[in-house]
Amino acid sequence: MKKMLWLLQLSSVREGEFYPLSDSNYNFAKNIIVGLNKIESGLDITLVLPKNISDTEKPELNKFLNDYNIGVYYADKTTSVFGSRYDFNYDDMFKLVRVLKPDYIFEHNPVHVRCWRTILKELVNDTIQLFTYFHWIDSPLFPKVDVNISYWYRQIDGILSADKVFFNSYYAISQIFDSMDDTLKFQKLEYYLKNKCYKIPPSWDADILKYSKEKENNNGIIFNHRLSSLDYYMDNFKMLIEFLSKFEEEFDYIPDVYFTNPSRKLMPKIDNLSSDSLGKLHALELNEVEYYKFLGGNKVGIAPNLFLTSKGMWSIATMEAGVLGNAVIMPKMYGYAEMAIHYYAGFFDNKAGAYRLFRELILNASFRKMLDEEFIAYAGYFKSTSVAKDFLNIIEE
Repeated sequence: MKKMLWLLQLSSVREGEFYPLSDSNYNFAKNIIVGLNKIESGLDITLVLPKNISDTEKPELNKFLNDYNIGVYYADKTTSVFGSRYDFNYDDMFKLVRVLKPDYIFEHNPVHVRCWRTILKELVNDTIQLFTYFHWIDSPLFPKVDVNISYWYRQIDGILSADKVFFNSYYAISQIFDSMDDTLKFQKLEYYLKNKCYKIPPSWDADILKYSKEKENNNGIIFNHRLSSLDYYMDNFKMLIEFLSKFEEEFDYIPDVYFTNPSRKLMPKIDNLSSDSLGKLHALELNEVEYYKFLGGNKVGIAPNLFLTSKGMWSIATMEAGVLGNAVIMPKMYGYAEMAIHYYAGFFDNKAGAYRLFRELILNASFRKMLDEEFIAYAGYFKSTSVAKDFLNIIEE
């Protein structure tokens, strides 16, 4: 049985505590691990998690670890989201590798891959394969954070240092090489680097379908994206509020809107809705099971993804909402264009097109039903077992 040491990059933090169950990074890993278990991969997995996990999340987390016989190592981690990108306890991880003797190390933070390569060099061990995953890219062409704290060169170093590199979309692979061509003129290395890049999209597990119920003509809105001060998250939120305000002007009402707020940030200030409308905006804090029950229940039936400016690569929140019966709209661009069949009726190209779909979703139950059926039919390609098989074939080739 081969061993894998699996390290996450968590960013759902509040008041000094991590909330992994609402973190897309954790959910990505969880679904692949569940898929690997179902296909009987034979991998022995040890997950590295931070010590300071919220007590409210520990029961569900421990159940997952026990149900799938996953080893766990609790490490000291800073709760600064930006600081954690560079926070690497060299001595601790060196000892862990010596004790565990893994065959694979899967590091979700490309910035840390060079640190792992250094550890393996000191251990004189070239047999351990080193993998990394790009959940997001921060480059001059596609900036994520302020240029003064950019992760761009360290992310490139992660690609150079890893044996295999995973991305959540073909768009993301093109994004990183477009950035290299623009800033570093890496054409000579491009062939070598592309040969170790693979698409492994986030997946969903069929077990969550047990929470799906008949929507009963419901036009409630689930907004299960991060609330954050970063521009592209705020643009997504502001567009939703603008659409609600416009709809309210036309029809003198808005449907209920539920914010699950996975980043655990405070709700942004809302100015341009009436006081009556504000009573229909609900901030929720749900554990994992409660969240899936809510997505599948009949309080909501619409799931807008309005990330027009984010140049985003994927959205687990959108995928899970869609497979649990909510009609999804999203940009036909970036990685989102790979989440549904190319003729999917829920795609939009611009803000005006997004509002037309948003309006139609609220008013037209048959349109919601059609969108959901189209989305679910294609989502089968992203089941946890299918993605796990692809992942296993790649790491064993």
